[in-house]
Parts: sequence; structure tokens; C-alpha cells
Amino acid sequence: MKQKEEFFNRIKNVTNPEIEKAINSGDPYEICDLLERTKGGPNSIYLKELEDAIIKTKDIVQIYEFMFLAVDMNITEFDRDRFEGIIRESNNPKLMCYCMEFVPGTNIKEMLRALQQTKNAKYMELLINNEEYSDVLEEVKKINPNYEEDVEEAKKFNYYPESLKAFGDLKEDITQLKNDVVSTKNSHFITELANYIEYLNEYKGQNYDIQDLVIAQEESKDPMQAYEFLASVNVENKSGLIQSVVNSNRVKFMYYVYAYVPELTEQEKQKLQNNIVKKDLNGKYKKMVEDEMNLNSNEKEYNN
Repeated sequence: MKQKEEFFNRIKNVTNPEIEKAINSGDPYEICDLLERTKGGPNSIYLKELEDAIIKTKDIVQIYEFMFLAVDMNITEFDRDRFEGIIRESNNPKLMCYCMEFVPGTNIKEMLRALQQTKNAKYMELLINNEEYSDVLEEVKKINPNYEEDVEEAKKFNYYPESLKAFGDLKEDITQLKNDVVSTKNSHFITELANYIEYLNEYKGQNYDIQDLVIAQEESKDPMQAYEFLASVNVENKSGLIQSVVNSNRVKFMYYVYAYVPELTEQEKQKLQNNIVKKDLNGKYKKMVEDEMNLNSNEKEYNN
């Protein structure tokens, strides 16, 4: 009798109109939100459908986000091997680095192999230069004792992003590439181009400006990519992109900016804190911010 009741409960949950609508929407925000709210339902009954739905969007950054959420919430039925494979096959070196540092349990050996195959010196060297990746670097050196030499070799390579190959090989005409990318109003392409231009400036001695890409990203009003731009591109004036995230009312991305974007001013942090505390109806991110605020307050009292 109990088994029969569980069977009918499973059917009822799978056919819930709200769940069906989110899964069939093709909207990566809705799909990731549903995963975060429900963990794929009781006993992960519709987790596979969510996995298929987010992969079908072909939004590689949101696919990474889905994986990050699933692992962070310890969803045991999540098919992480499938998602790690998609990240490796994307040839996106930044997301490979993110996996190694921010997604516990990532297959470092396979992800490192994929990262080195991209020959992107910027993200390969990130594992060496960024203290946040020190734990990853220890594992990397065990796997490849010659890693630092391989990074130096990669600096000689003329890297070009897989994501921008749809625009043709425009290594020699960055102005045209900018025009083509901005005209699409595709926020992912805009971030990818900004990352590529920083690579050219840092490793190929160029001096391209990205302010037009900052403006284009602000205008796209995509909170995920506004955060991603802030987190991975050196933006001098962050206020416009931060405002874009705040205006979206998506508290998760406000928290991501607050927690992970470097060199925020105290005013910017305060603005994000206030909006997170005010707008987080579920309380998850509000609690994390308030816990940090209390910790900082206690530290100040102790030091005084």
C-alpha cells in the first residue's frame, strides 16, 4: 500500500503544471531556480528532466551554474560526469578553472587536460597566480610536475576562443569583431570577447579598450552575465553592472557579486547588502550576508 502511494505521489509531482512549465520553458533562469528551490523533487524524481532541460538551452554558463548548484546542495542523483564532460567539450578555459576551484569533487586530472588543450595562457596561469586556486595548484603539480613550463609554452600560442569562432577568425580585426559581437546583443558573447581582449592585452602586448563592451553588457540587462563580467573582467567603474544586477531583483546574483567580485568599494558592498537583506524572501542569501556582517562586527569589536 505504501509503495502504491509513493508511486502516485511521484506521478503527481512529475506532472505538476508549475514544474512542467519551468522544465519546458527553455529559460535557464527558471530551470536553475527550480533546481535550487526543489533539488529536483522528492527522491530527485524530475532531476533528469531538469538536467536535460538546462543542457538543451546550450547556455554554457548556466549549465555550469546548474552543476555548481547541484553539487553545492549535495544532490546525490546529479549526473556530474555528464556535466563535467560538457564543460570540457566547450573548450571554455574559464569555466574549467571554475570547476576545479568551486565545484568540489571535480575530476581535476581530466579538467586539467582539457584546460591545457585550450592553450589559454591567461587561465592556465590563473592557477599559479591566484591564491584562491592554491589548493588546486597543489593537485595540478602532482598530476603534471612540468605545469609551469607548459604555461610558459602556452604564452607563445595565439589563442582564439571557441565561443567567438562563429564570427569567423577576426584576430587581426578586433574593431570588426567588437561590432559584430555587440550587434548580436548576446550577453555571453560580450563577456567572452572582453575576456579575450584582456588576454590580448596581457599576453600579446595589445592595448584595446573594453569600455564599449561594459556599456553593451549593462544594456543587455542579463544579471548572470553582468555578474560574470564583473567577476572575470577588470572593470574600473562597476556601478552600472552592479545596478543591472540589483535591478533584476535576482538576489542570488546580488550575493554572487557581493561574495565573489574583487575590489568592491565599501559603498558598493553596502548597496548589495541592503538589497539582499531587503529582497531575499526565502532568506538563504540574506542569512549568509547577515552572518558575515555579524562576523565582521565581532572582529572589529575584538580588535578594538
